[in-house]
Amino acid sequence: MSAPKSSARINAERRGWAHYLENGSAKEYVSCPNPGCKSHFMKDTANRSATPYRWTRTGAIVKASEFARCRHERACGYDRRPDGYSAPINESEPAQPARRYQSKFWRWTPATPPNSELTTYASRLFGSERWEWVRELYGLIELDGKVGYQYADLERQVRLVKFVRHRVNELGHLTKKGRNGRPLYFDTKKPDALIDWCLYGSHLIRPGSTVAVVESEDTALFMRAAFPHDPRVWCASSGSSLTRFREFMASCQRARFEFFPDCDNVEQWVDQSKYLSNHGIRCHVARWMDAPGVADVLKRCPDPGKADPKDWVVQSRRRA
Repeated sequence: MSAPKSSARINAERRGWAHYLENGSAKEYVSCPNPGCKSHFMKDTANRSATPYRWTRTGAIVKASEFARCRHERACGYDRRPDGYSAPINESEPAQPARRYQSKFWRWTPATPPNSELTTYASRLFGSERWEWVRELYGLIELDGKVGYQYADLERQVRLVKFVRHRVNELGHLTKKGRNGRPLYFDTKKPDALIDWCLYGSHLIRPGSTVAVVESEDTALFMRAAFPHDPRVWCASSGSSLTRFREFMASCQRARFEFFPDCDNVEQWVDQSKYLSNHGIRCHVARWMDAPGVADVLKRCPDPGKADPKDWVVQSRRRA
């Protein structure tokens, strides 16, 4: 007698999904496929940090060493779905290529009128004319003090919109944390429960582009504003995970990727860069914090050990 189907599997059958993730008590954890995940350095969670994908038809795990979702969403964010394959009918039958899962994308929205502390702060720093150019370039959505970051792919189809509220703290620094220290993130709007990840700013990438990747969306905007004539395309990964963008990076024709990590994530990005290089991605980590004069500027940051390129730009302009 076969085991009863879980609610997640039943839901996947109803929706016509080829694969699914278990939830609740039916969850089973495996080791995260991302070699740079912090769980590999934590003895208690090394082998139970990710949830593997399962075939809807059989309930069997697809390939735990590659297709899984990490529990550490912000620190790692690894999430790779077996989109390119259909489930085997039996154990001896190999998986067959299938049509790629297509999400229902949103249309690109032009930048809305300014209405956030981010724009007020950046306009004073770079000038209103240049910041308006950046707003239009990245299509900033500003509603009731919140900023919506549109994650659009190479064809400018919006896969995700992330809403954040920025504020200027008591020391005059721009932050995404409230007075209680918690992040001021809001519901992330996405047109489907499952999405294919792309970098923030991907709609600006062209064949042969050099893509500079930072962790935060506002950092990408500040770098674009600070260096308007830089031929590189400034994008953001929205966290410390790069490996979840492997398939997307591979789809960018002849593109080269330069990674600009936060000061406390350099080694993690070096490990992930090696992983991506082994999969044919042309990339390297730029140790921007070791450039002449940068360390002296970062000393004026609230937390130099966790500073990012945006902090360097802000402190440099304040001094000037």
